[in-house]
Amino acid sequence: MSDFLSNFDSNKMEKNSDNVVEEKQRRVSQNKKYENEETELDPEYLKKKKRQKLILILLTIVLLAVSGLTYYQVSYVTMPNFKGKSLSDAQKWATQYKIKVSTEDEFNEKIEVNSIIKQSKKEKKKIKKGSSVTFFVSKGANPDDKITLPNFKEMKQSDVEKWIKKEQLESMVVVDEYSETAPKGSFLREELSEGVDRENFSRKDSGKLIFSKGKEVYQKDISVPDFKGKTQLEIENWAKKNEVELEIKKVSSESIPLGQVVEQSIKEKEKIAKKTKLTVNISAGKGVKVPNFANLTKENAMTQGKLQVTVEERFNLDIPYGELLSQSLEAETELTEEDDLSIKVMYSAGKPYLKDLSGQNEGELQKYFYDKFRSKGANIYYVVNYVNSDAPKGEIVSMDTSNTFLPLEYTVTVNVSLGY
Repeated sequence: MSDFLSNFDSNKMEKNSDNVVEEKQRRVSQNKKYENEETELDPEYLKKKKRQKLILILLTIVLLAVSGLTYYQVSYVTMPNFKGKSLSDAQKWATQYKIKVSTEDEFNEKIEVNSIIKQSKKEKKKIKKGSSVTFFVSKGANPDDKITLPNFKEMKQSDVEKWIKKEQLESMVVVDEYSETAPKGSFLREELSEGVDRENFSRKDSGKLIFSKGKEVYQKDISVPDFKGKTQLEIENWAKKNEVELEIKKVSSESIPLGQVVEQSIKEKEKIAKKTKLTVNISAGKGVKVPNFANLTKENAMTQGKLQVTVEERFNLDIPYGELLSQSLEAETELTEEDDLSIKVMYSAGKPYLKDLSGQNEGELQKYFYDKFRSKGANIYYVVNYVNSDAPKGEIVSMDTSNTFLPLEYTVTVNVSLGY
C-alpha cells in the first residue's frame, strides 16, 4: 500500500512539473507575439497617448490657474471711485470687503459736507482685503473766507437766493415782509450781524436780506361800535386789540362835556379791515378863540378872559408905536381847556428916544439904559467919562448926545462930575 502511494505521488509530481513548464513557455510565446503585434500595429496609439498627456498637462495648468484666480478674487477687491459720494457709502463698502478706513477732513467749496474729495487708492486698482484706505472728506467751504456782497437792489429775490446757495452762506437768510410802498419782490434793506459791515463780511457771518411782499390785504371783518359814552382809554384798547390805526382829536364843544365823544369818522356797525384809519373826536370842553391882537391896544390885550396873555414891547424903526408886531398864536385859533392857554403878544415901542439925563445920578444909569432900551430890543449902551466940575460928585454933567432918536445899536458917552 505504501509502495502504491509512493509511486502515485511521484508520478503525479512529475506530471505536474511538466505541466507548469509547458504553461510558462506558452505564456512567454504569447507575450512575444503581443509585443511583435504592438510594434507593428500602433503608431496612432502613440500619438493618442501624447495627446492625452498634453491634455492632462493643460487641464492641470487650467486647474491651477482657476484655483489661483479664485483665490485672487476672494482675497482682492476692485477699488471704486468714491469722489463726490458720501462717506457713509464708502464705509458700507469698506465693511463689506473688510477694508480699514481712515479719514482726513479738508475745506472744499465744490464738494458737499461729509462727501469724499479724494482717496488714497486709485480707482479700479485691486487692493487686498484687510488693507487700509484713506478718504479725504469735505468740511464744506471755509467759514473764514471773505465774501464780496453784491448790490442787492439790482437783483431779483430768486437771484439772491441762488447767490446765497452758491456762496454757501448758511447764516444768511432771505426774509419777506409787507410794505405799503415797495412793490412785491423788490429789495428793502440788509441787516448784518453786529460788528459786521459789507467790507469785512465773511462766510460765517450772519445777516438778513429783506424783500417786499407788497401791501398786506386784510379782510373787512371788524365791526365798528358806537363810541358814544366810551372813555378814551376804552376806545384806545379797542383799537389796539383790533389793530386799527386810531387818531384821537381833542375838539372844543359847547354842548358835549369834557372827555366825551363828539363824533367818529366811521359809523357804527360798518365793517372795516385791520390798519384802517379811524378818527374819534373827543370834547375838550368849551373852546376859546384867539383874537386878532392888532385890533386891541396893549392894555386891552392883557384882559382876554381865559387866555393868559403876556405883552411885550420891541423897538422898531419901521412900525409905529403901539402897533402889533407879532402874536404867538394865529388869530381865530381855537383852544380848549386842555390846551396851553398862554399866548405872547408883541407891540412896537417905536423908535428909541434918549432924553437929557443931566442932573441925575450916575447910579441910575444901569437901570435906565436896560429898562428903557435893551429890554425892548435896542442894543444901546453908555460909557462914563469923569470930568472936573463944581457939581456934586457922581452927578451927570452932560452927554455927547441927548433929546434925540437913536438907531437900534448905539453907545452914548455920559460925562460925570468928580466933585472938584
